[in-house]
Formats: sequence, C-alpha cells, structure tokens
Amino acid sequence: MEETTDYLESLQKRITAVKLDIQDAFYYLETEQLRYRPQPRSWNIIEVFEHINLTNDFYLKQLREKIEQANTASDKLNRGWFAKWFTNGLKPKGQSLGFKMKTFNSIDPLKRQKKGFQLVDHIVFQDLIDSLEQIDQLLEGAKGKKLSALKIQSLSPLLKFRVYDAFDIVVSHTERHLIQAKNILKGMS
Repeated sequence: MEETTDYLESLQKRITAVKLDIQDAFYYLETEQLRYRPQPRSWNIIEVFEHINLTNDFYLKQLREKIEQANTASDKLNRGWFAKWFTNGLKPKGQSLGFKMKTFNSIDPLKRQKKGFQLVDHIVFQDLIDSLEQIDQLLEGAKGKKLSALKIQSLSPLLKFRVYDAFDIVVSHTERHLIQAKNILKGMS
C-alpha cells in the first residue's frame, strides 16, 4: 500500500504543473480571447476558470477544516473503489476530457451570470491562481497527518470522500478544465 505522503506529493507535482501551464497559456491573453465563446451556449475561458474557482472554493474550506482536525501520524493510503473510479473518470486522458458530467447549477458560471453575478477577468484569473496555491499549501500541510478516517462532503449531497480522494478530485477536475480552456484557445485560430 502506498504511503499517504507519497500520494500527496504526486498531487502537489500535478497542481504545480497545472499552475505553471495556466500562467504560460493564459496570463497574457486579451479580454476578447478570454471571452471568446466557441458555441452560443458553451463556456468561454474565463467561465471555465470561474467554474474551477467555484468548485475549489467548495472543497478548500472543508479540506482546511479536516486537515486542522487531523492527528499527526503516519497513514497508509486506503482508497475505495468508487473514489478510484470517480477520480479516474475525471482525469483527462491525453487531450480527452474523460466522461461527460452534468454541472451542478451552483457551480455553473452561465447560470450564475443569469442571476446577476459579474465575472471580472483579472479577478477570476487571480482567484484561480490563489486557489491553486492554497491547494498546494493544504497538500503540504496534510503530509504526516492521519487522513484515512476523515471524510468531506462532495458537491452531491449523497457522496462523501476521504480527504486524500477529495484532493485528487480537485486536482483532476482542474486538469480536466485546463484542457477544456486550451481547446477553446485552439478553436480561435
């Protein structure tokens, strides 16, 4: 069985790569590029980033609380079959997004904008970078903690995941939508 610390370090490497990739690919884009909509009802890049932010916000608060509660002890990774299956489906396969998922209304940027929420490009982008840095810090803080018994609520009220599985969900979800944003960028040329 893999040590939890090794697993958390692998997630840290993935989130660091995502952060660098986002900064390299999107930091210098103009508003017109960030707001380019490939189809009338599809998301633009800034909406993809806002969706990531909304999802990360949901999980980060819970992750922070659970890590603060966790005891200091070595821990073996003990992932359940459902968590493995779910995160495997979220992870992109090359440039493919994996299986299609319905977006909850609470994290759908188009539906939120219809309710009057405004998206300001530089704020959404900075919030994304900040959330990725928070994920990295929480992953670091989770090392050496006993996480196997701690669970958090998923976006679906029916599901709970162990803390380390929730980290994988957040990282895989971000990787998935990074590919979506890159595909939008490719579609502009």
